[in-house]
Amino acid sequence: FFFFCVIGSFIDSFDPLASQPLSPLEPPPFATSKVQRVKASDPELPQLLKREIPLIIEDSSVTRSLVGLWTLDYLEKEMHPEVKHSVYRSNTRFFQYWDETKNLAKYNLQPPTERVEMSFQEFCSKFRNPEEEQKYYLQQKLIVGLGDQILEDFKTLDWSQAFEWAKVLGLDDLSSNLLLISQAGHVTPAHYDEQHNFFCQLEGRKRVLLFAPSDWGKMYPYPVHHACDRQSMVDIFRKDWGPGVSHNSARYPQFSKVQAVEAVVHPGETLYMPAYWWHHVISEDNSLSITFWFPVPKPVVKFPISEVQTVALRRNIEGMMGELVGPEQVANLMRGILMDQLDTSQKQTIGQIKELLAKVLSQDRIQGFLIELASGRFRD
Repeated sequence: FFFFCVIGSFIDSFDPLASQPLSPLEPPPFATSKVQRVKASDPELPQLLKREIPLIIEDSSVTRSLVGLWTLDYLEKEMHPEVKHSVYRSNTRFFQYWDETKNLAKYNLQPPTERVEMSFQEFCSKFRNPEEEQKYYLQQKLIVGLGDQILEDFKTLDWSQAFEWAKVLGLDDLSSNLLLISQAGHVTPAHYDEQHNFFCQLEGRKRVLLFAPSDWGKMYPYPVHHACDRQSMVDIFRKDWGPGVSHNSARYPQFSKVQAVEAVVHPGETLYMPAYWWHHVISEDNSLSITFWFPVPKPVVKFPISEVQTVALRRNIEGMMGELVGPEQVANLMRGILMDQLDTSQKQTIGQIKELLAKVLSQDRIQGFLIELASGRFRD
């Protein structure tokens, strides 16, 4: 599991800027509505969480002790100067995650970011420097050894509240906490994660656009064997921020049919982002956040399978294709499905895949499932 980058532009201080208006966005080419808000004390919260749709939890006690305490200045003083932190560096405001070890199909890739390690103090120097040409984003696991006071602060979190929410969702062990420090105006492109995330905001505001798992085909994810797996190939606001994305409506014709929900997360609030929900994140201010990641439990298969299980099934089938024909040949196989031009070996492979799909999908859904899996994602 990988977390994706959240970064921003150069602002010298960490003022919340709560009185300033949100930056304008051009009208998106899709329908939007607002994420529901609920008080942490609301007795309806457990039932709302069980729906597994995005939710902003107000007055959260989980990280209340750190709101107003953990600022850039405070952390710079308390972080151990010998500890190296995970930082992403980019030449643009567009921060797209990539992992070359996943590029099993050997796609040509111009790395959009670079991962570097540096002390927290060095990061702060670059973060504050208006002459610094490159952009920086810190993504650090909160572990023992970062600093004695950091550990003491971490103990003050309301862990019982976090695990109570997780229990409602049937989740077990926490996989990790990440400290995220971003700069105003920068973007994490649309992607989905395979874990549930309670995203707690400590400083600044984050604007998040979320898309349901049912919109998977309309979001045109990169191939599973690509370094940018689990990310959308669509530049959703038509900004041309990176070489690997496009807003070409002819290339991605279904994208205009998506429906998004929008959340603006303020300090002291928690955004629940269910697993497999797409999210596109914009830093409205200099921002500091902590994530609580919980792995998806082993599913109990019920028929018809859910949209979340359908996304997992797509990933498994595409991965299986790579095992059967080799990752570098999956694109040819997918194009053959779309053009109905499969050679004898490919037909045998698809026959095996269809036999497996028949165990969880009705016969009338199988061909449509394969066509959606292939559409718009594999090109010469």
